[in-house]
Amino acid sequence: MAETYYVAVDGGGTRTRLLLAAEDGSPLGRVEAGPTSLTLRGAGAWRDIVAALARLLAETGLPGLAPERIHLAAGLAGAGNPALRQAFLDAAPSFARTLLVTDTHTACLGAHGGAPGSVLIAGTGSAGYRLHADGSGWLVGGWGFPIGDSGGGARLGMAAVAQALVAIDAGPPSPLDRAVWDALGGTRAAALGWLHGAPSTRYATLAPLVLDAASRGAADAVAMANEAGTALTALISILDPAGEAPLALVGGLAEPLRPFLPHGLAVRLSPPRGDALDGALLLARGAAPAERIVEAS
Repeated sequence: MAETYYVAVDGGGTRTRLLLAAEDGSPLGRVEAGPTSLTLRGAGAWRDIVAALARLLAETGLPGLAPERIHLAAGLAGAGNPALRQAFLDAAPSFARTLLVTDTHTACLGAHGGAPGSVLIAGTGSAGYRLHADGSGWLVGGWGFPIGDSGGGARLGMAAVAQALVAIDAGPPSPLDRAVWDALGGTRAAALGWLHGAPSTRYATLAPLVLDAASRGAADAVAMANEAGTALTALISILDPAGEAPLALVGGLAEPLRPFLPHGLAVRLSPPRGDALDGALLLARGAAPAERIVEAS
């Protein structure tokens, strides 16, 4: 019988990672691609995934591997939207098996090795997720930019832009304001062009400016970072107010934001055992519970 291969996909609003594993689960290689958030890309996300997979197969010496020998599991931002989810699955190549779940589910599986636990995700957006012992999941936040995602990079960037524009008009601008203004192009015309139709990913590129300034003690940046930490605390206070489950902080902003978390949240955190890509691999191999999100009562 031909060997089965597993492909794990972790896709968000900034980047996508793919992992190829052999039948025994041992990693064979990984690659990165552009954003495949369904909110941003819809079913078109397959173009980047398929192109990245072709590159991965070539790099691992399997350029002619038939799709029918691949079990693929993807954890993608925006997969909680039923219409986007169905459109993506309808456009799937003819893999032996295709699983699509939210990136919160794969992040939680990876962080706790498939066991029950909770995660706070701080990346371009933000969300909290708890996996219960019966396999059910509870998702809070993750409503998307700009109405939701407090504590994520896009909202941090937007706060910095809002402050900078007021300071440019009224003065005096802080060093952070100047850095943000320069990132917008340094002129009114350039800034208006940058702002027009700016997606969450564009605002999120400014989050490192805020967190770098905060790490150096800039008062305005520290205030923004502290507000993000408070927003993440609000998520876990809904998911697990008694602190019963192991909790991990994950995502691209997890480490930069850690110093700005309220003490009560920081002391509850445990190091994640793995990441969302590890969680997607567990799913692809059938070694973790499928996603079953329960609506809040």
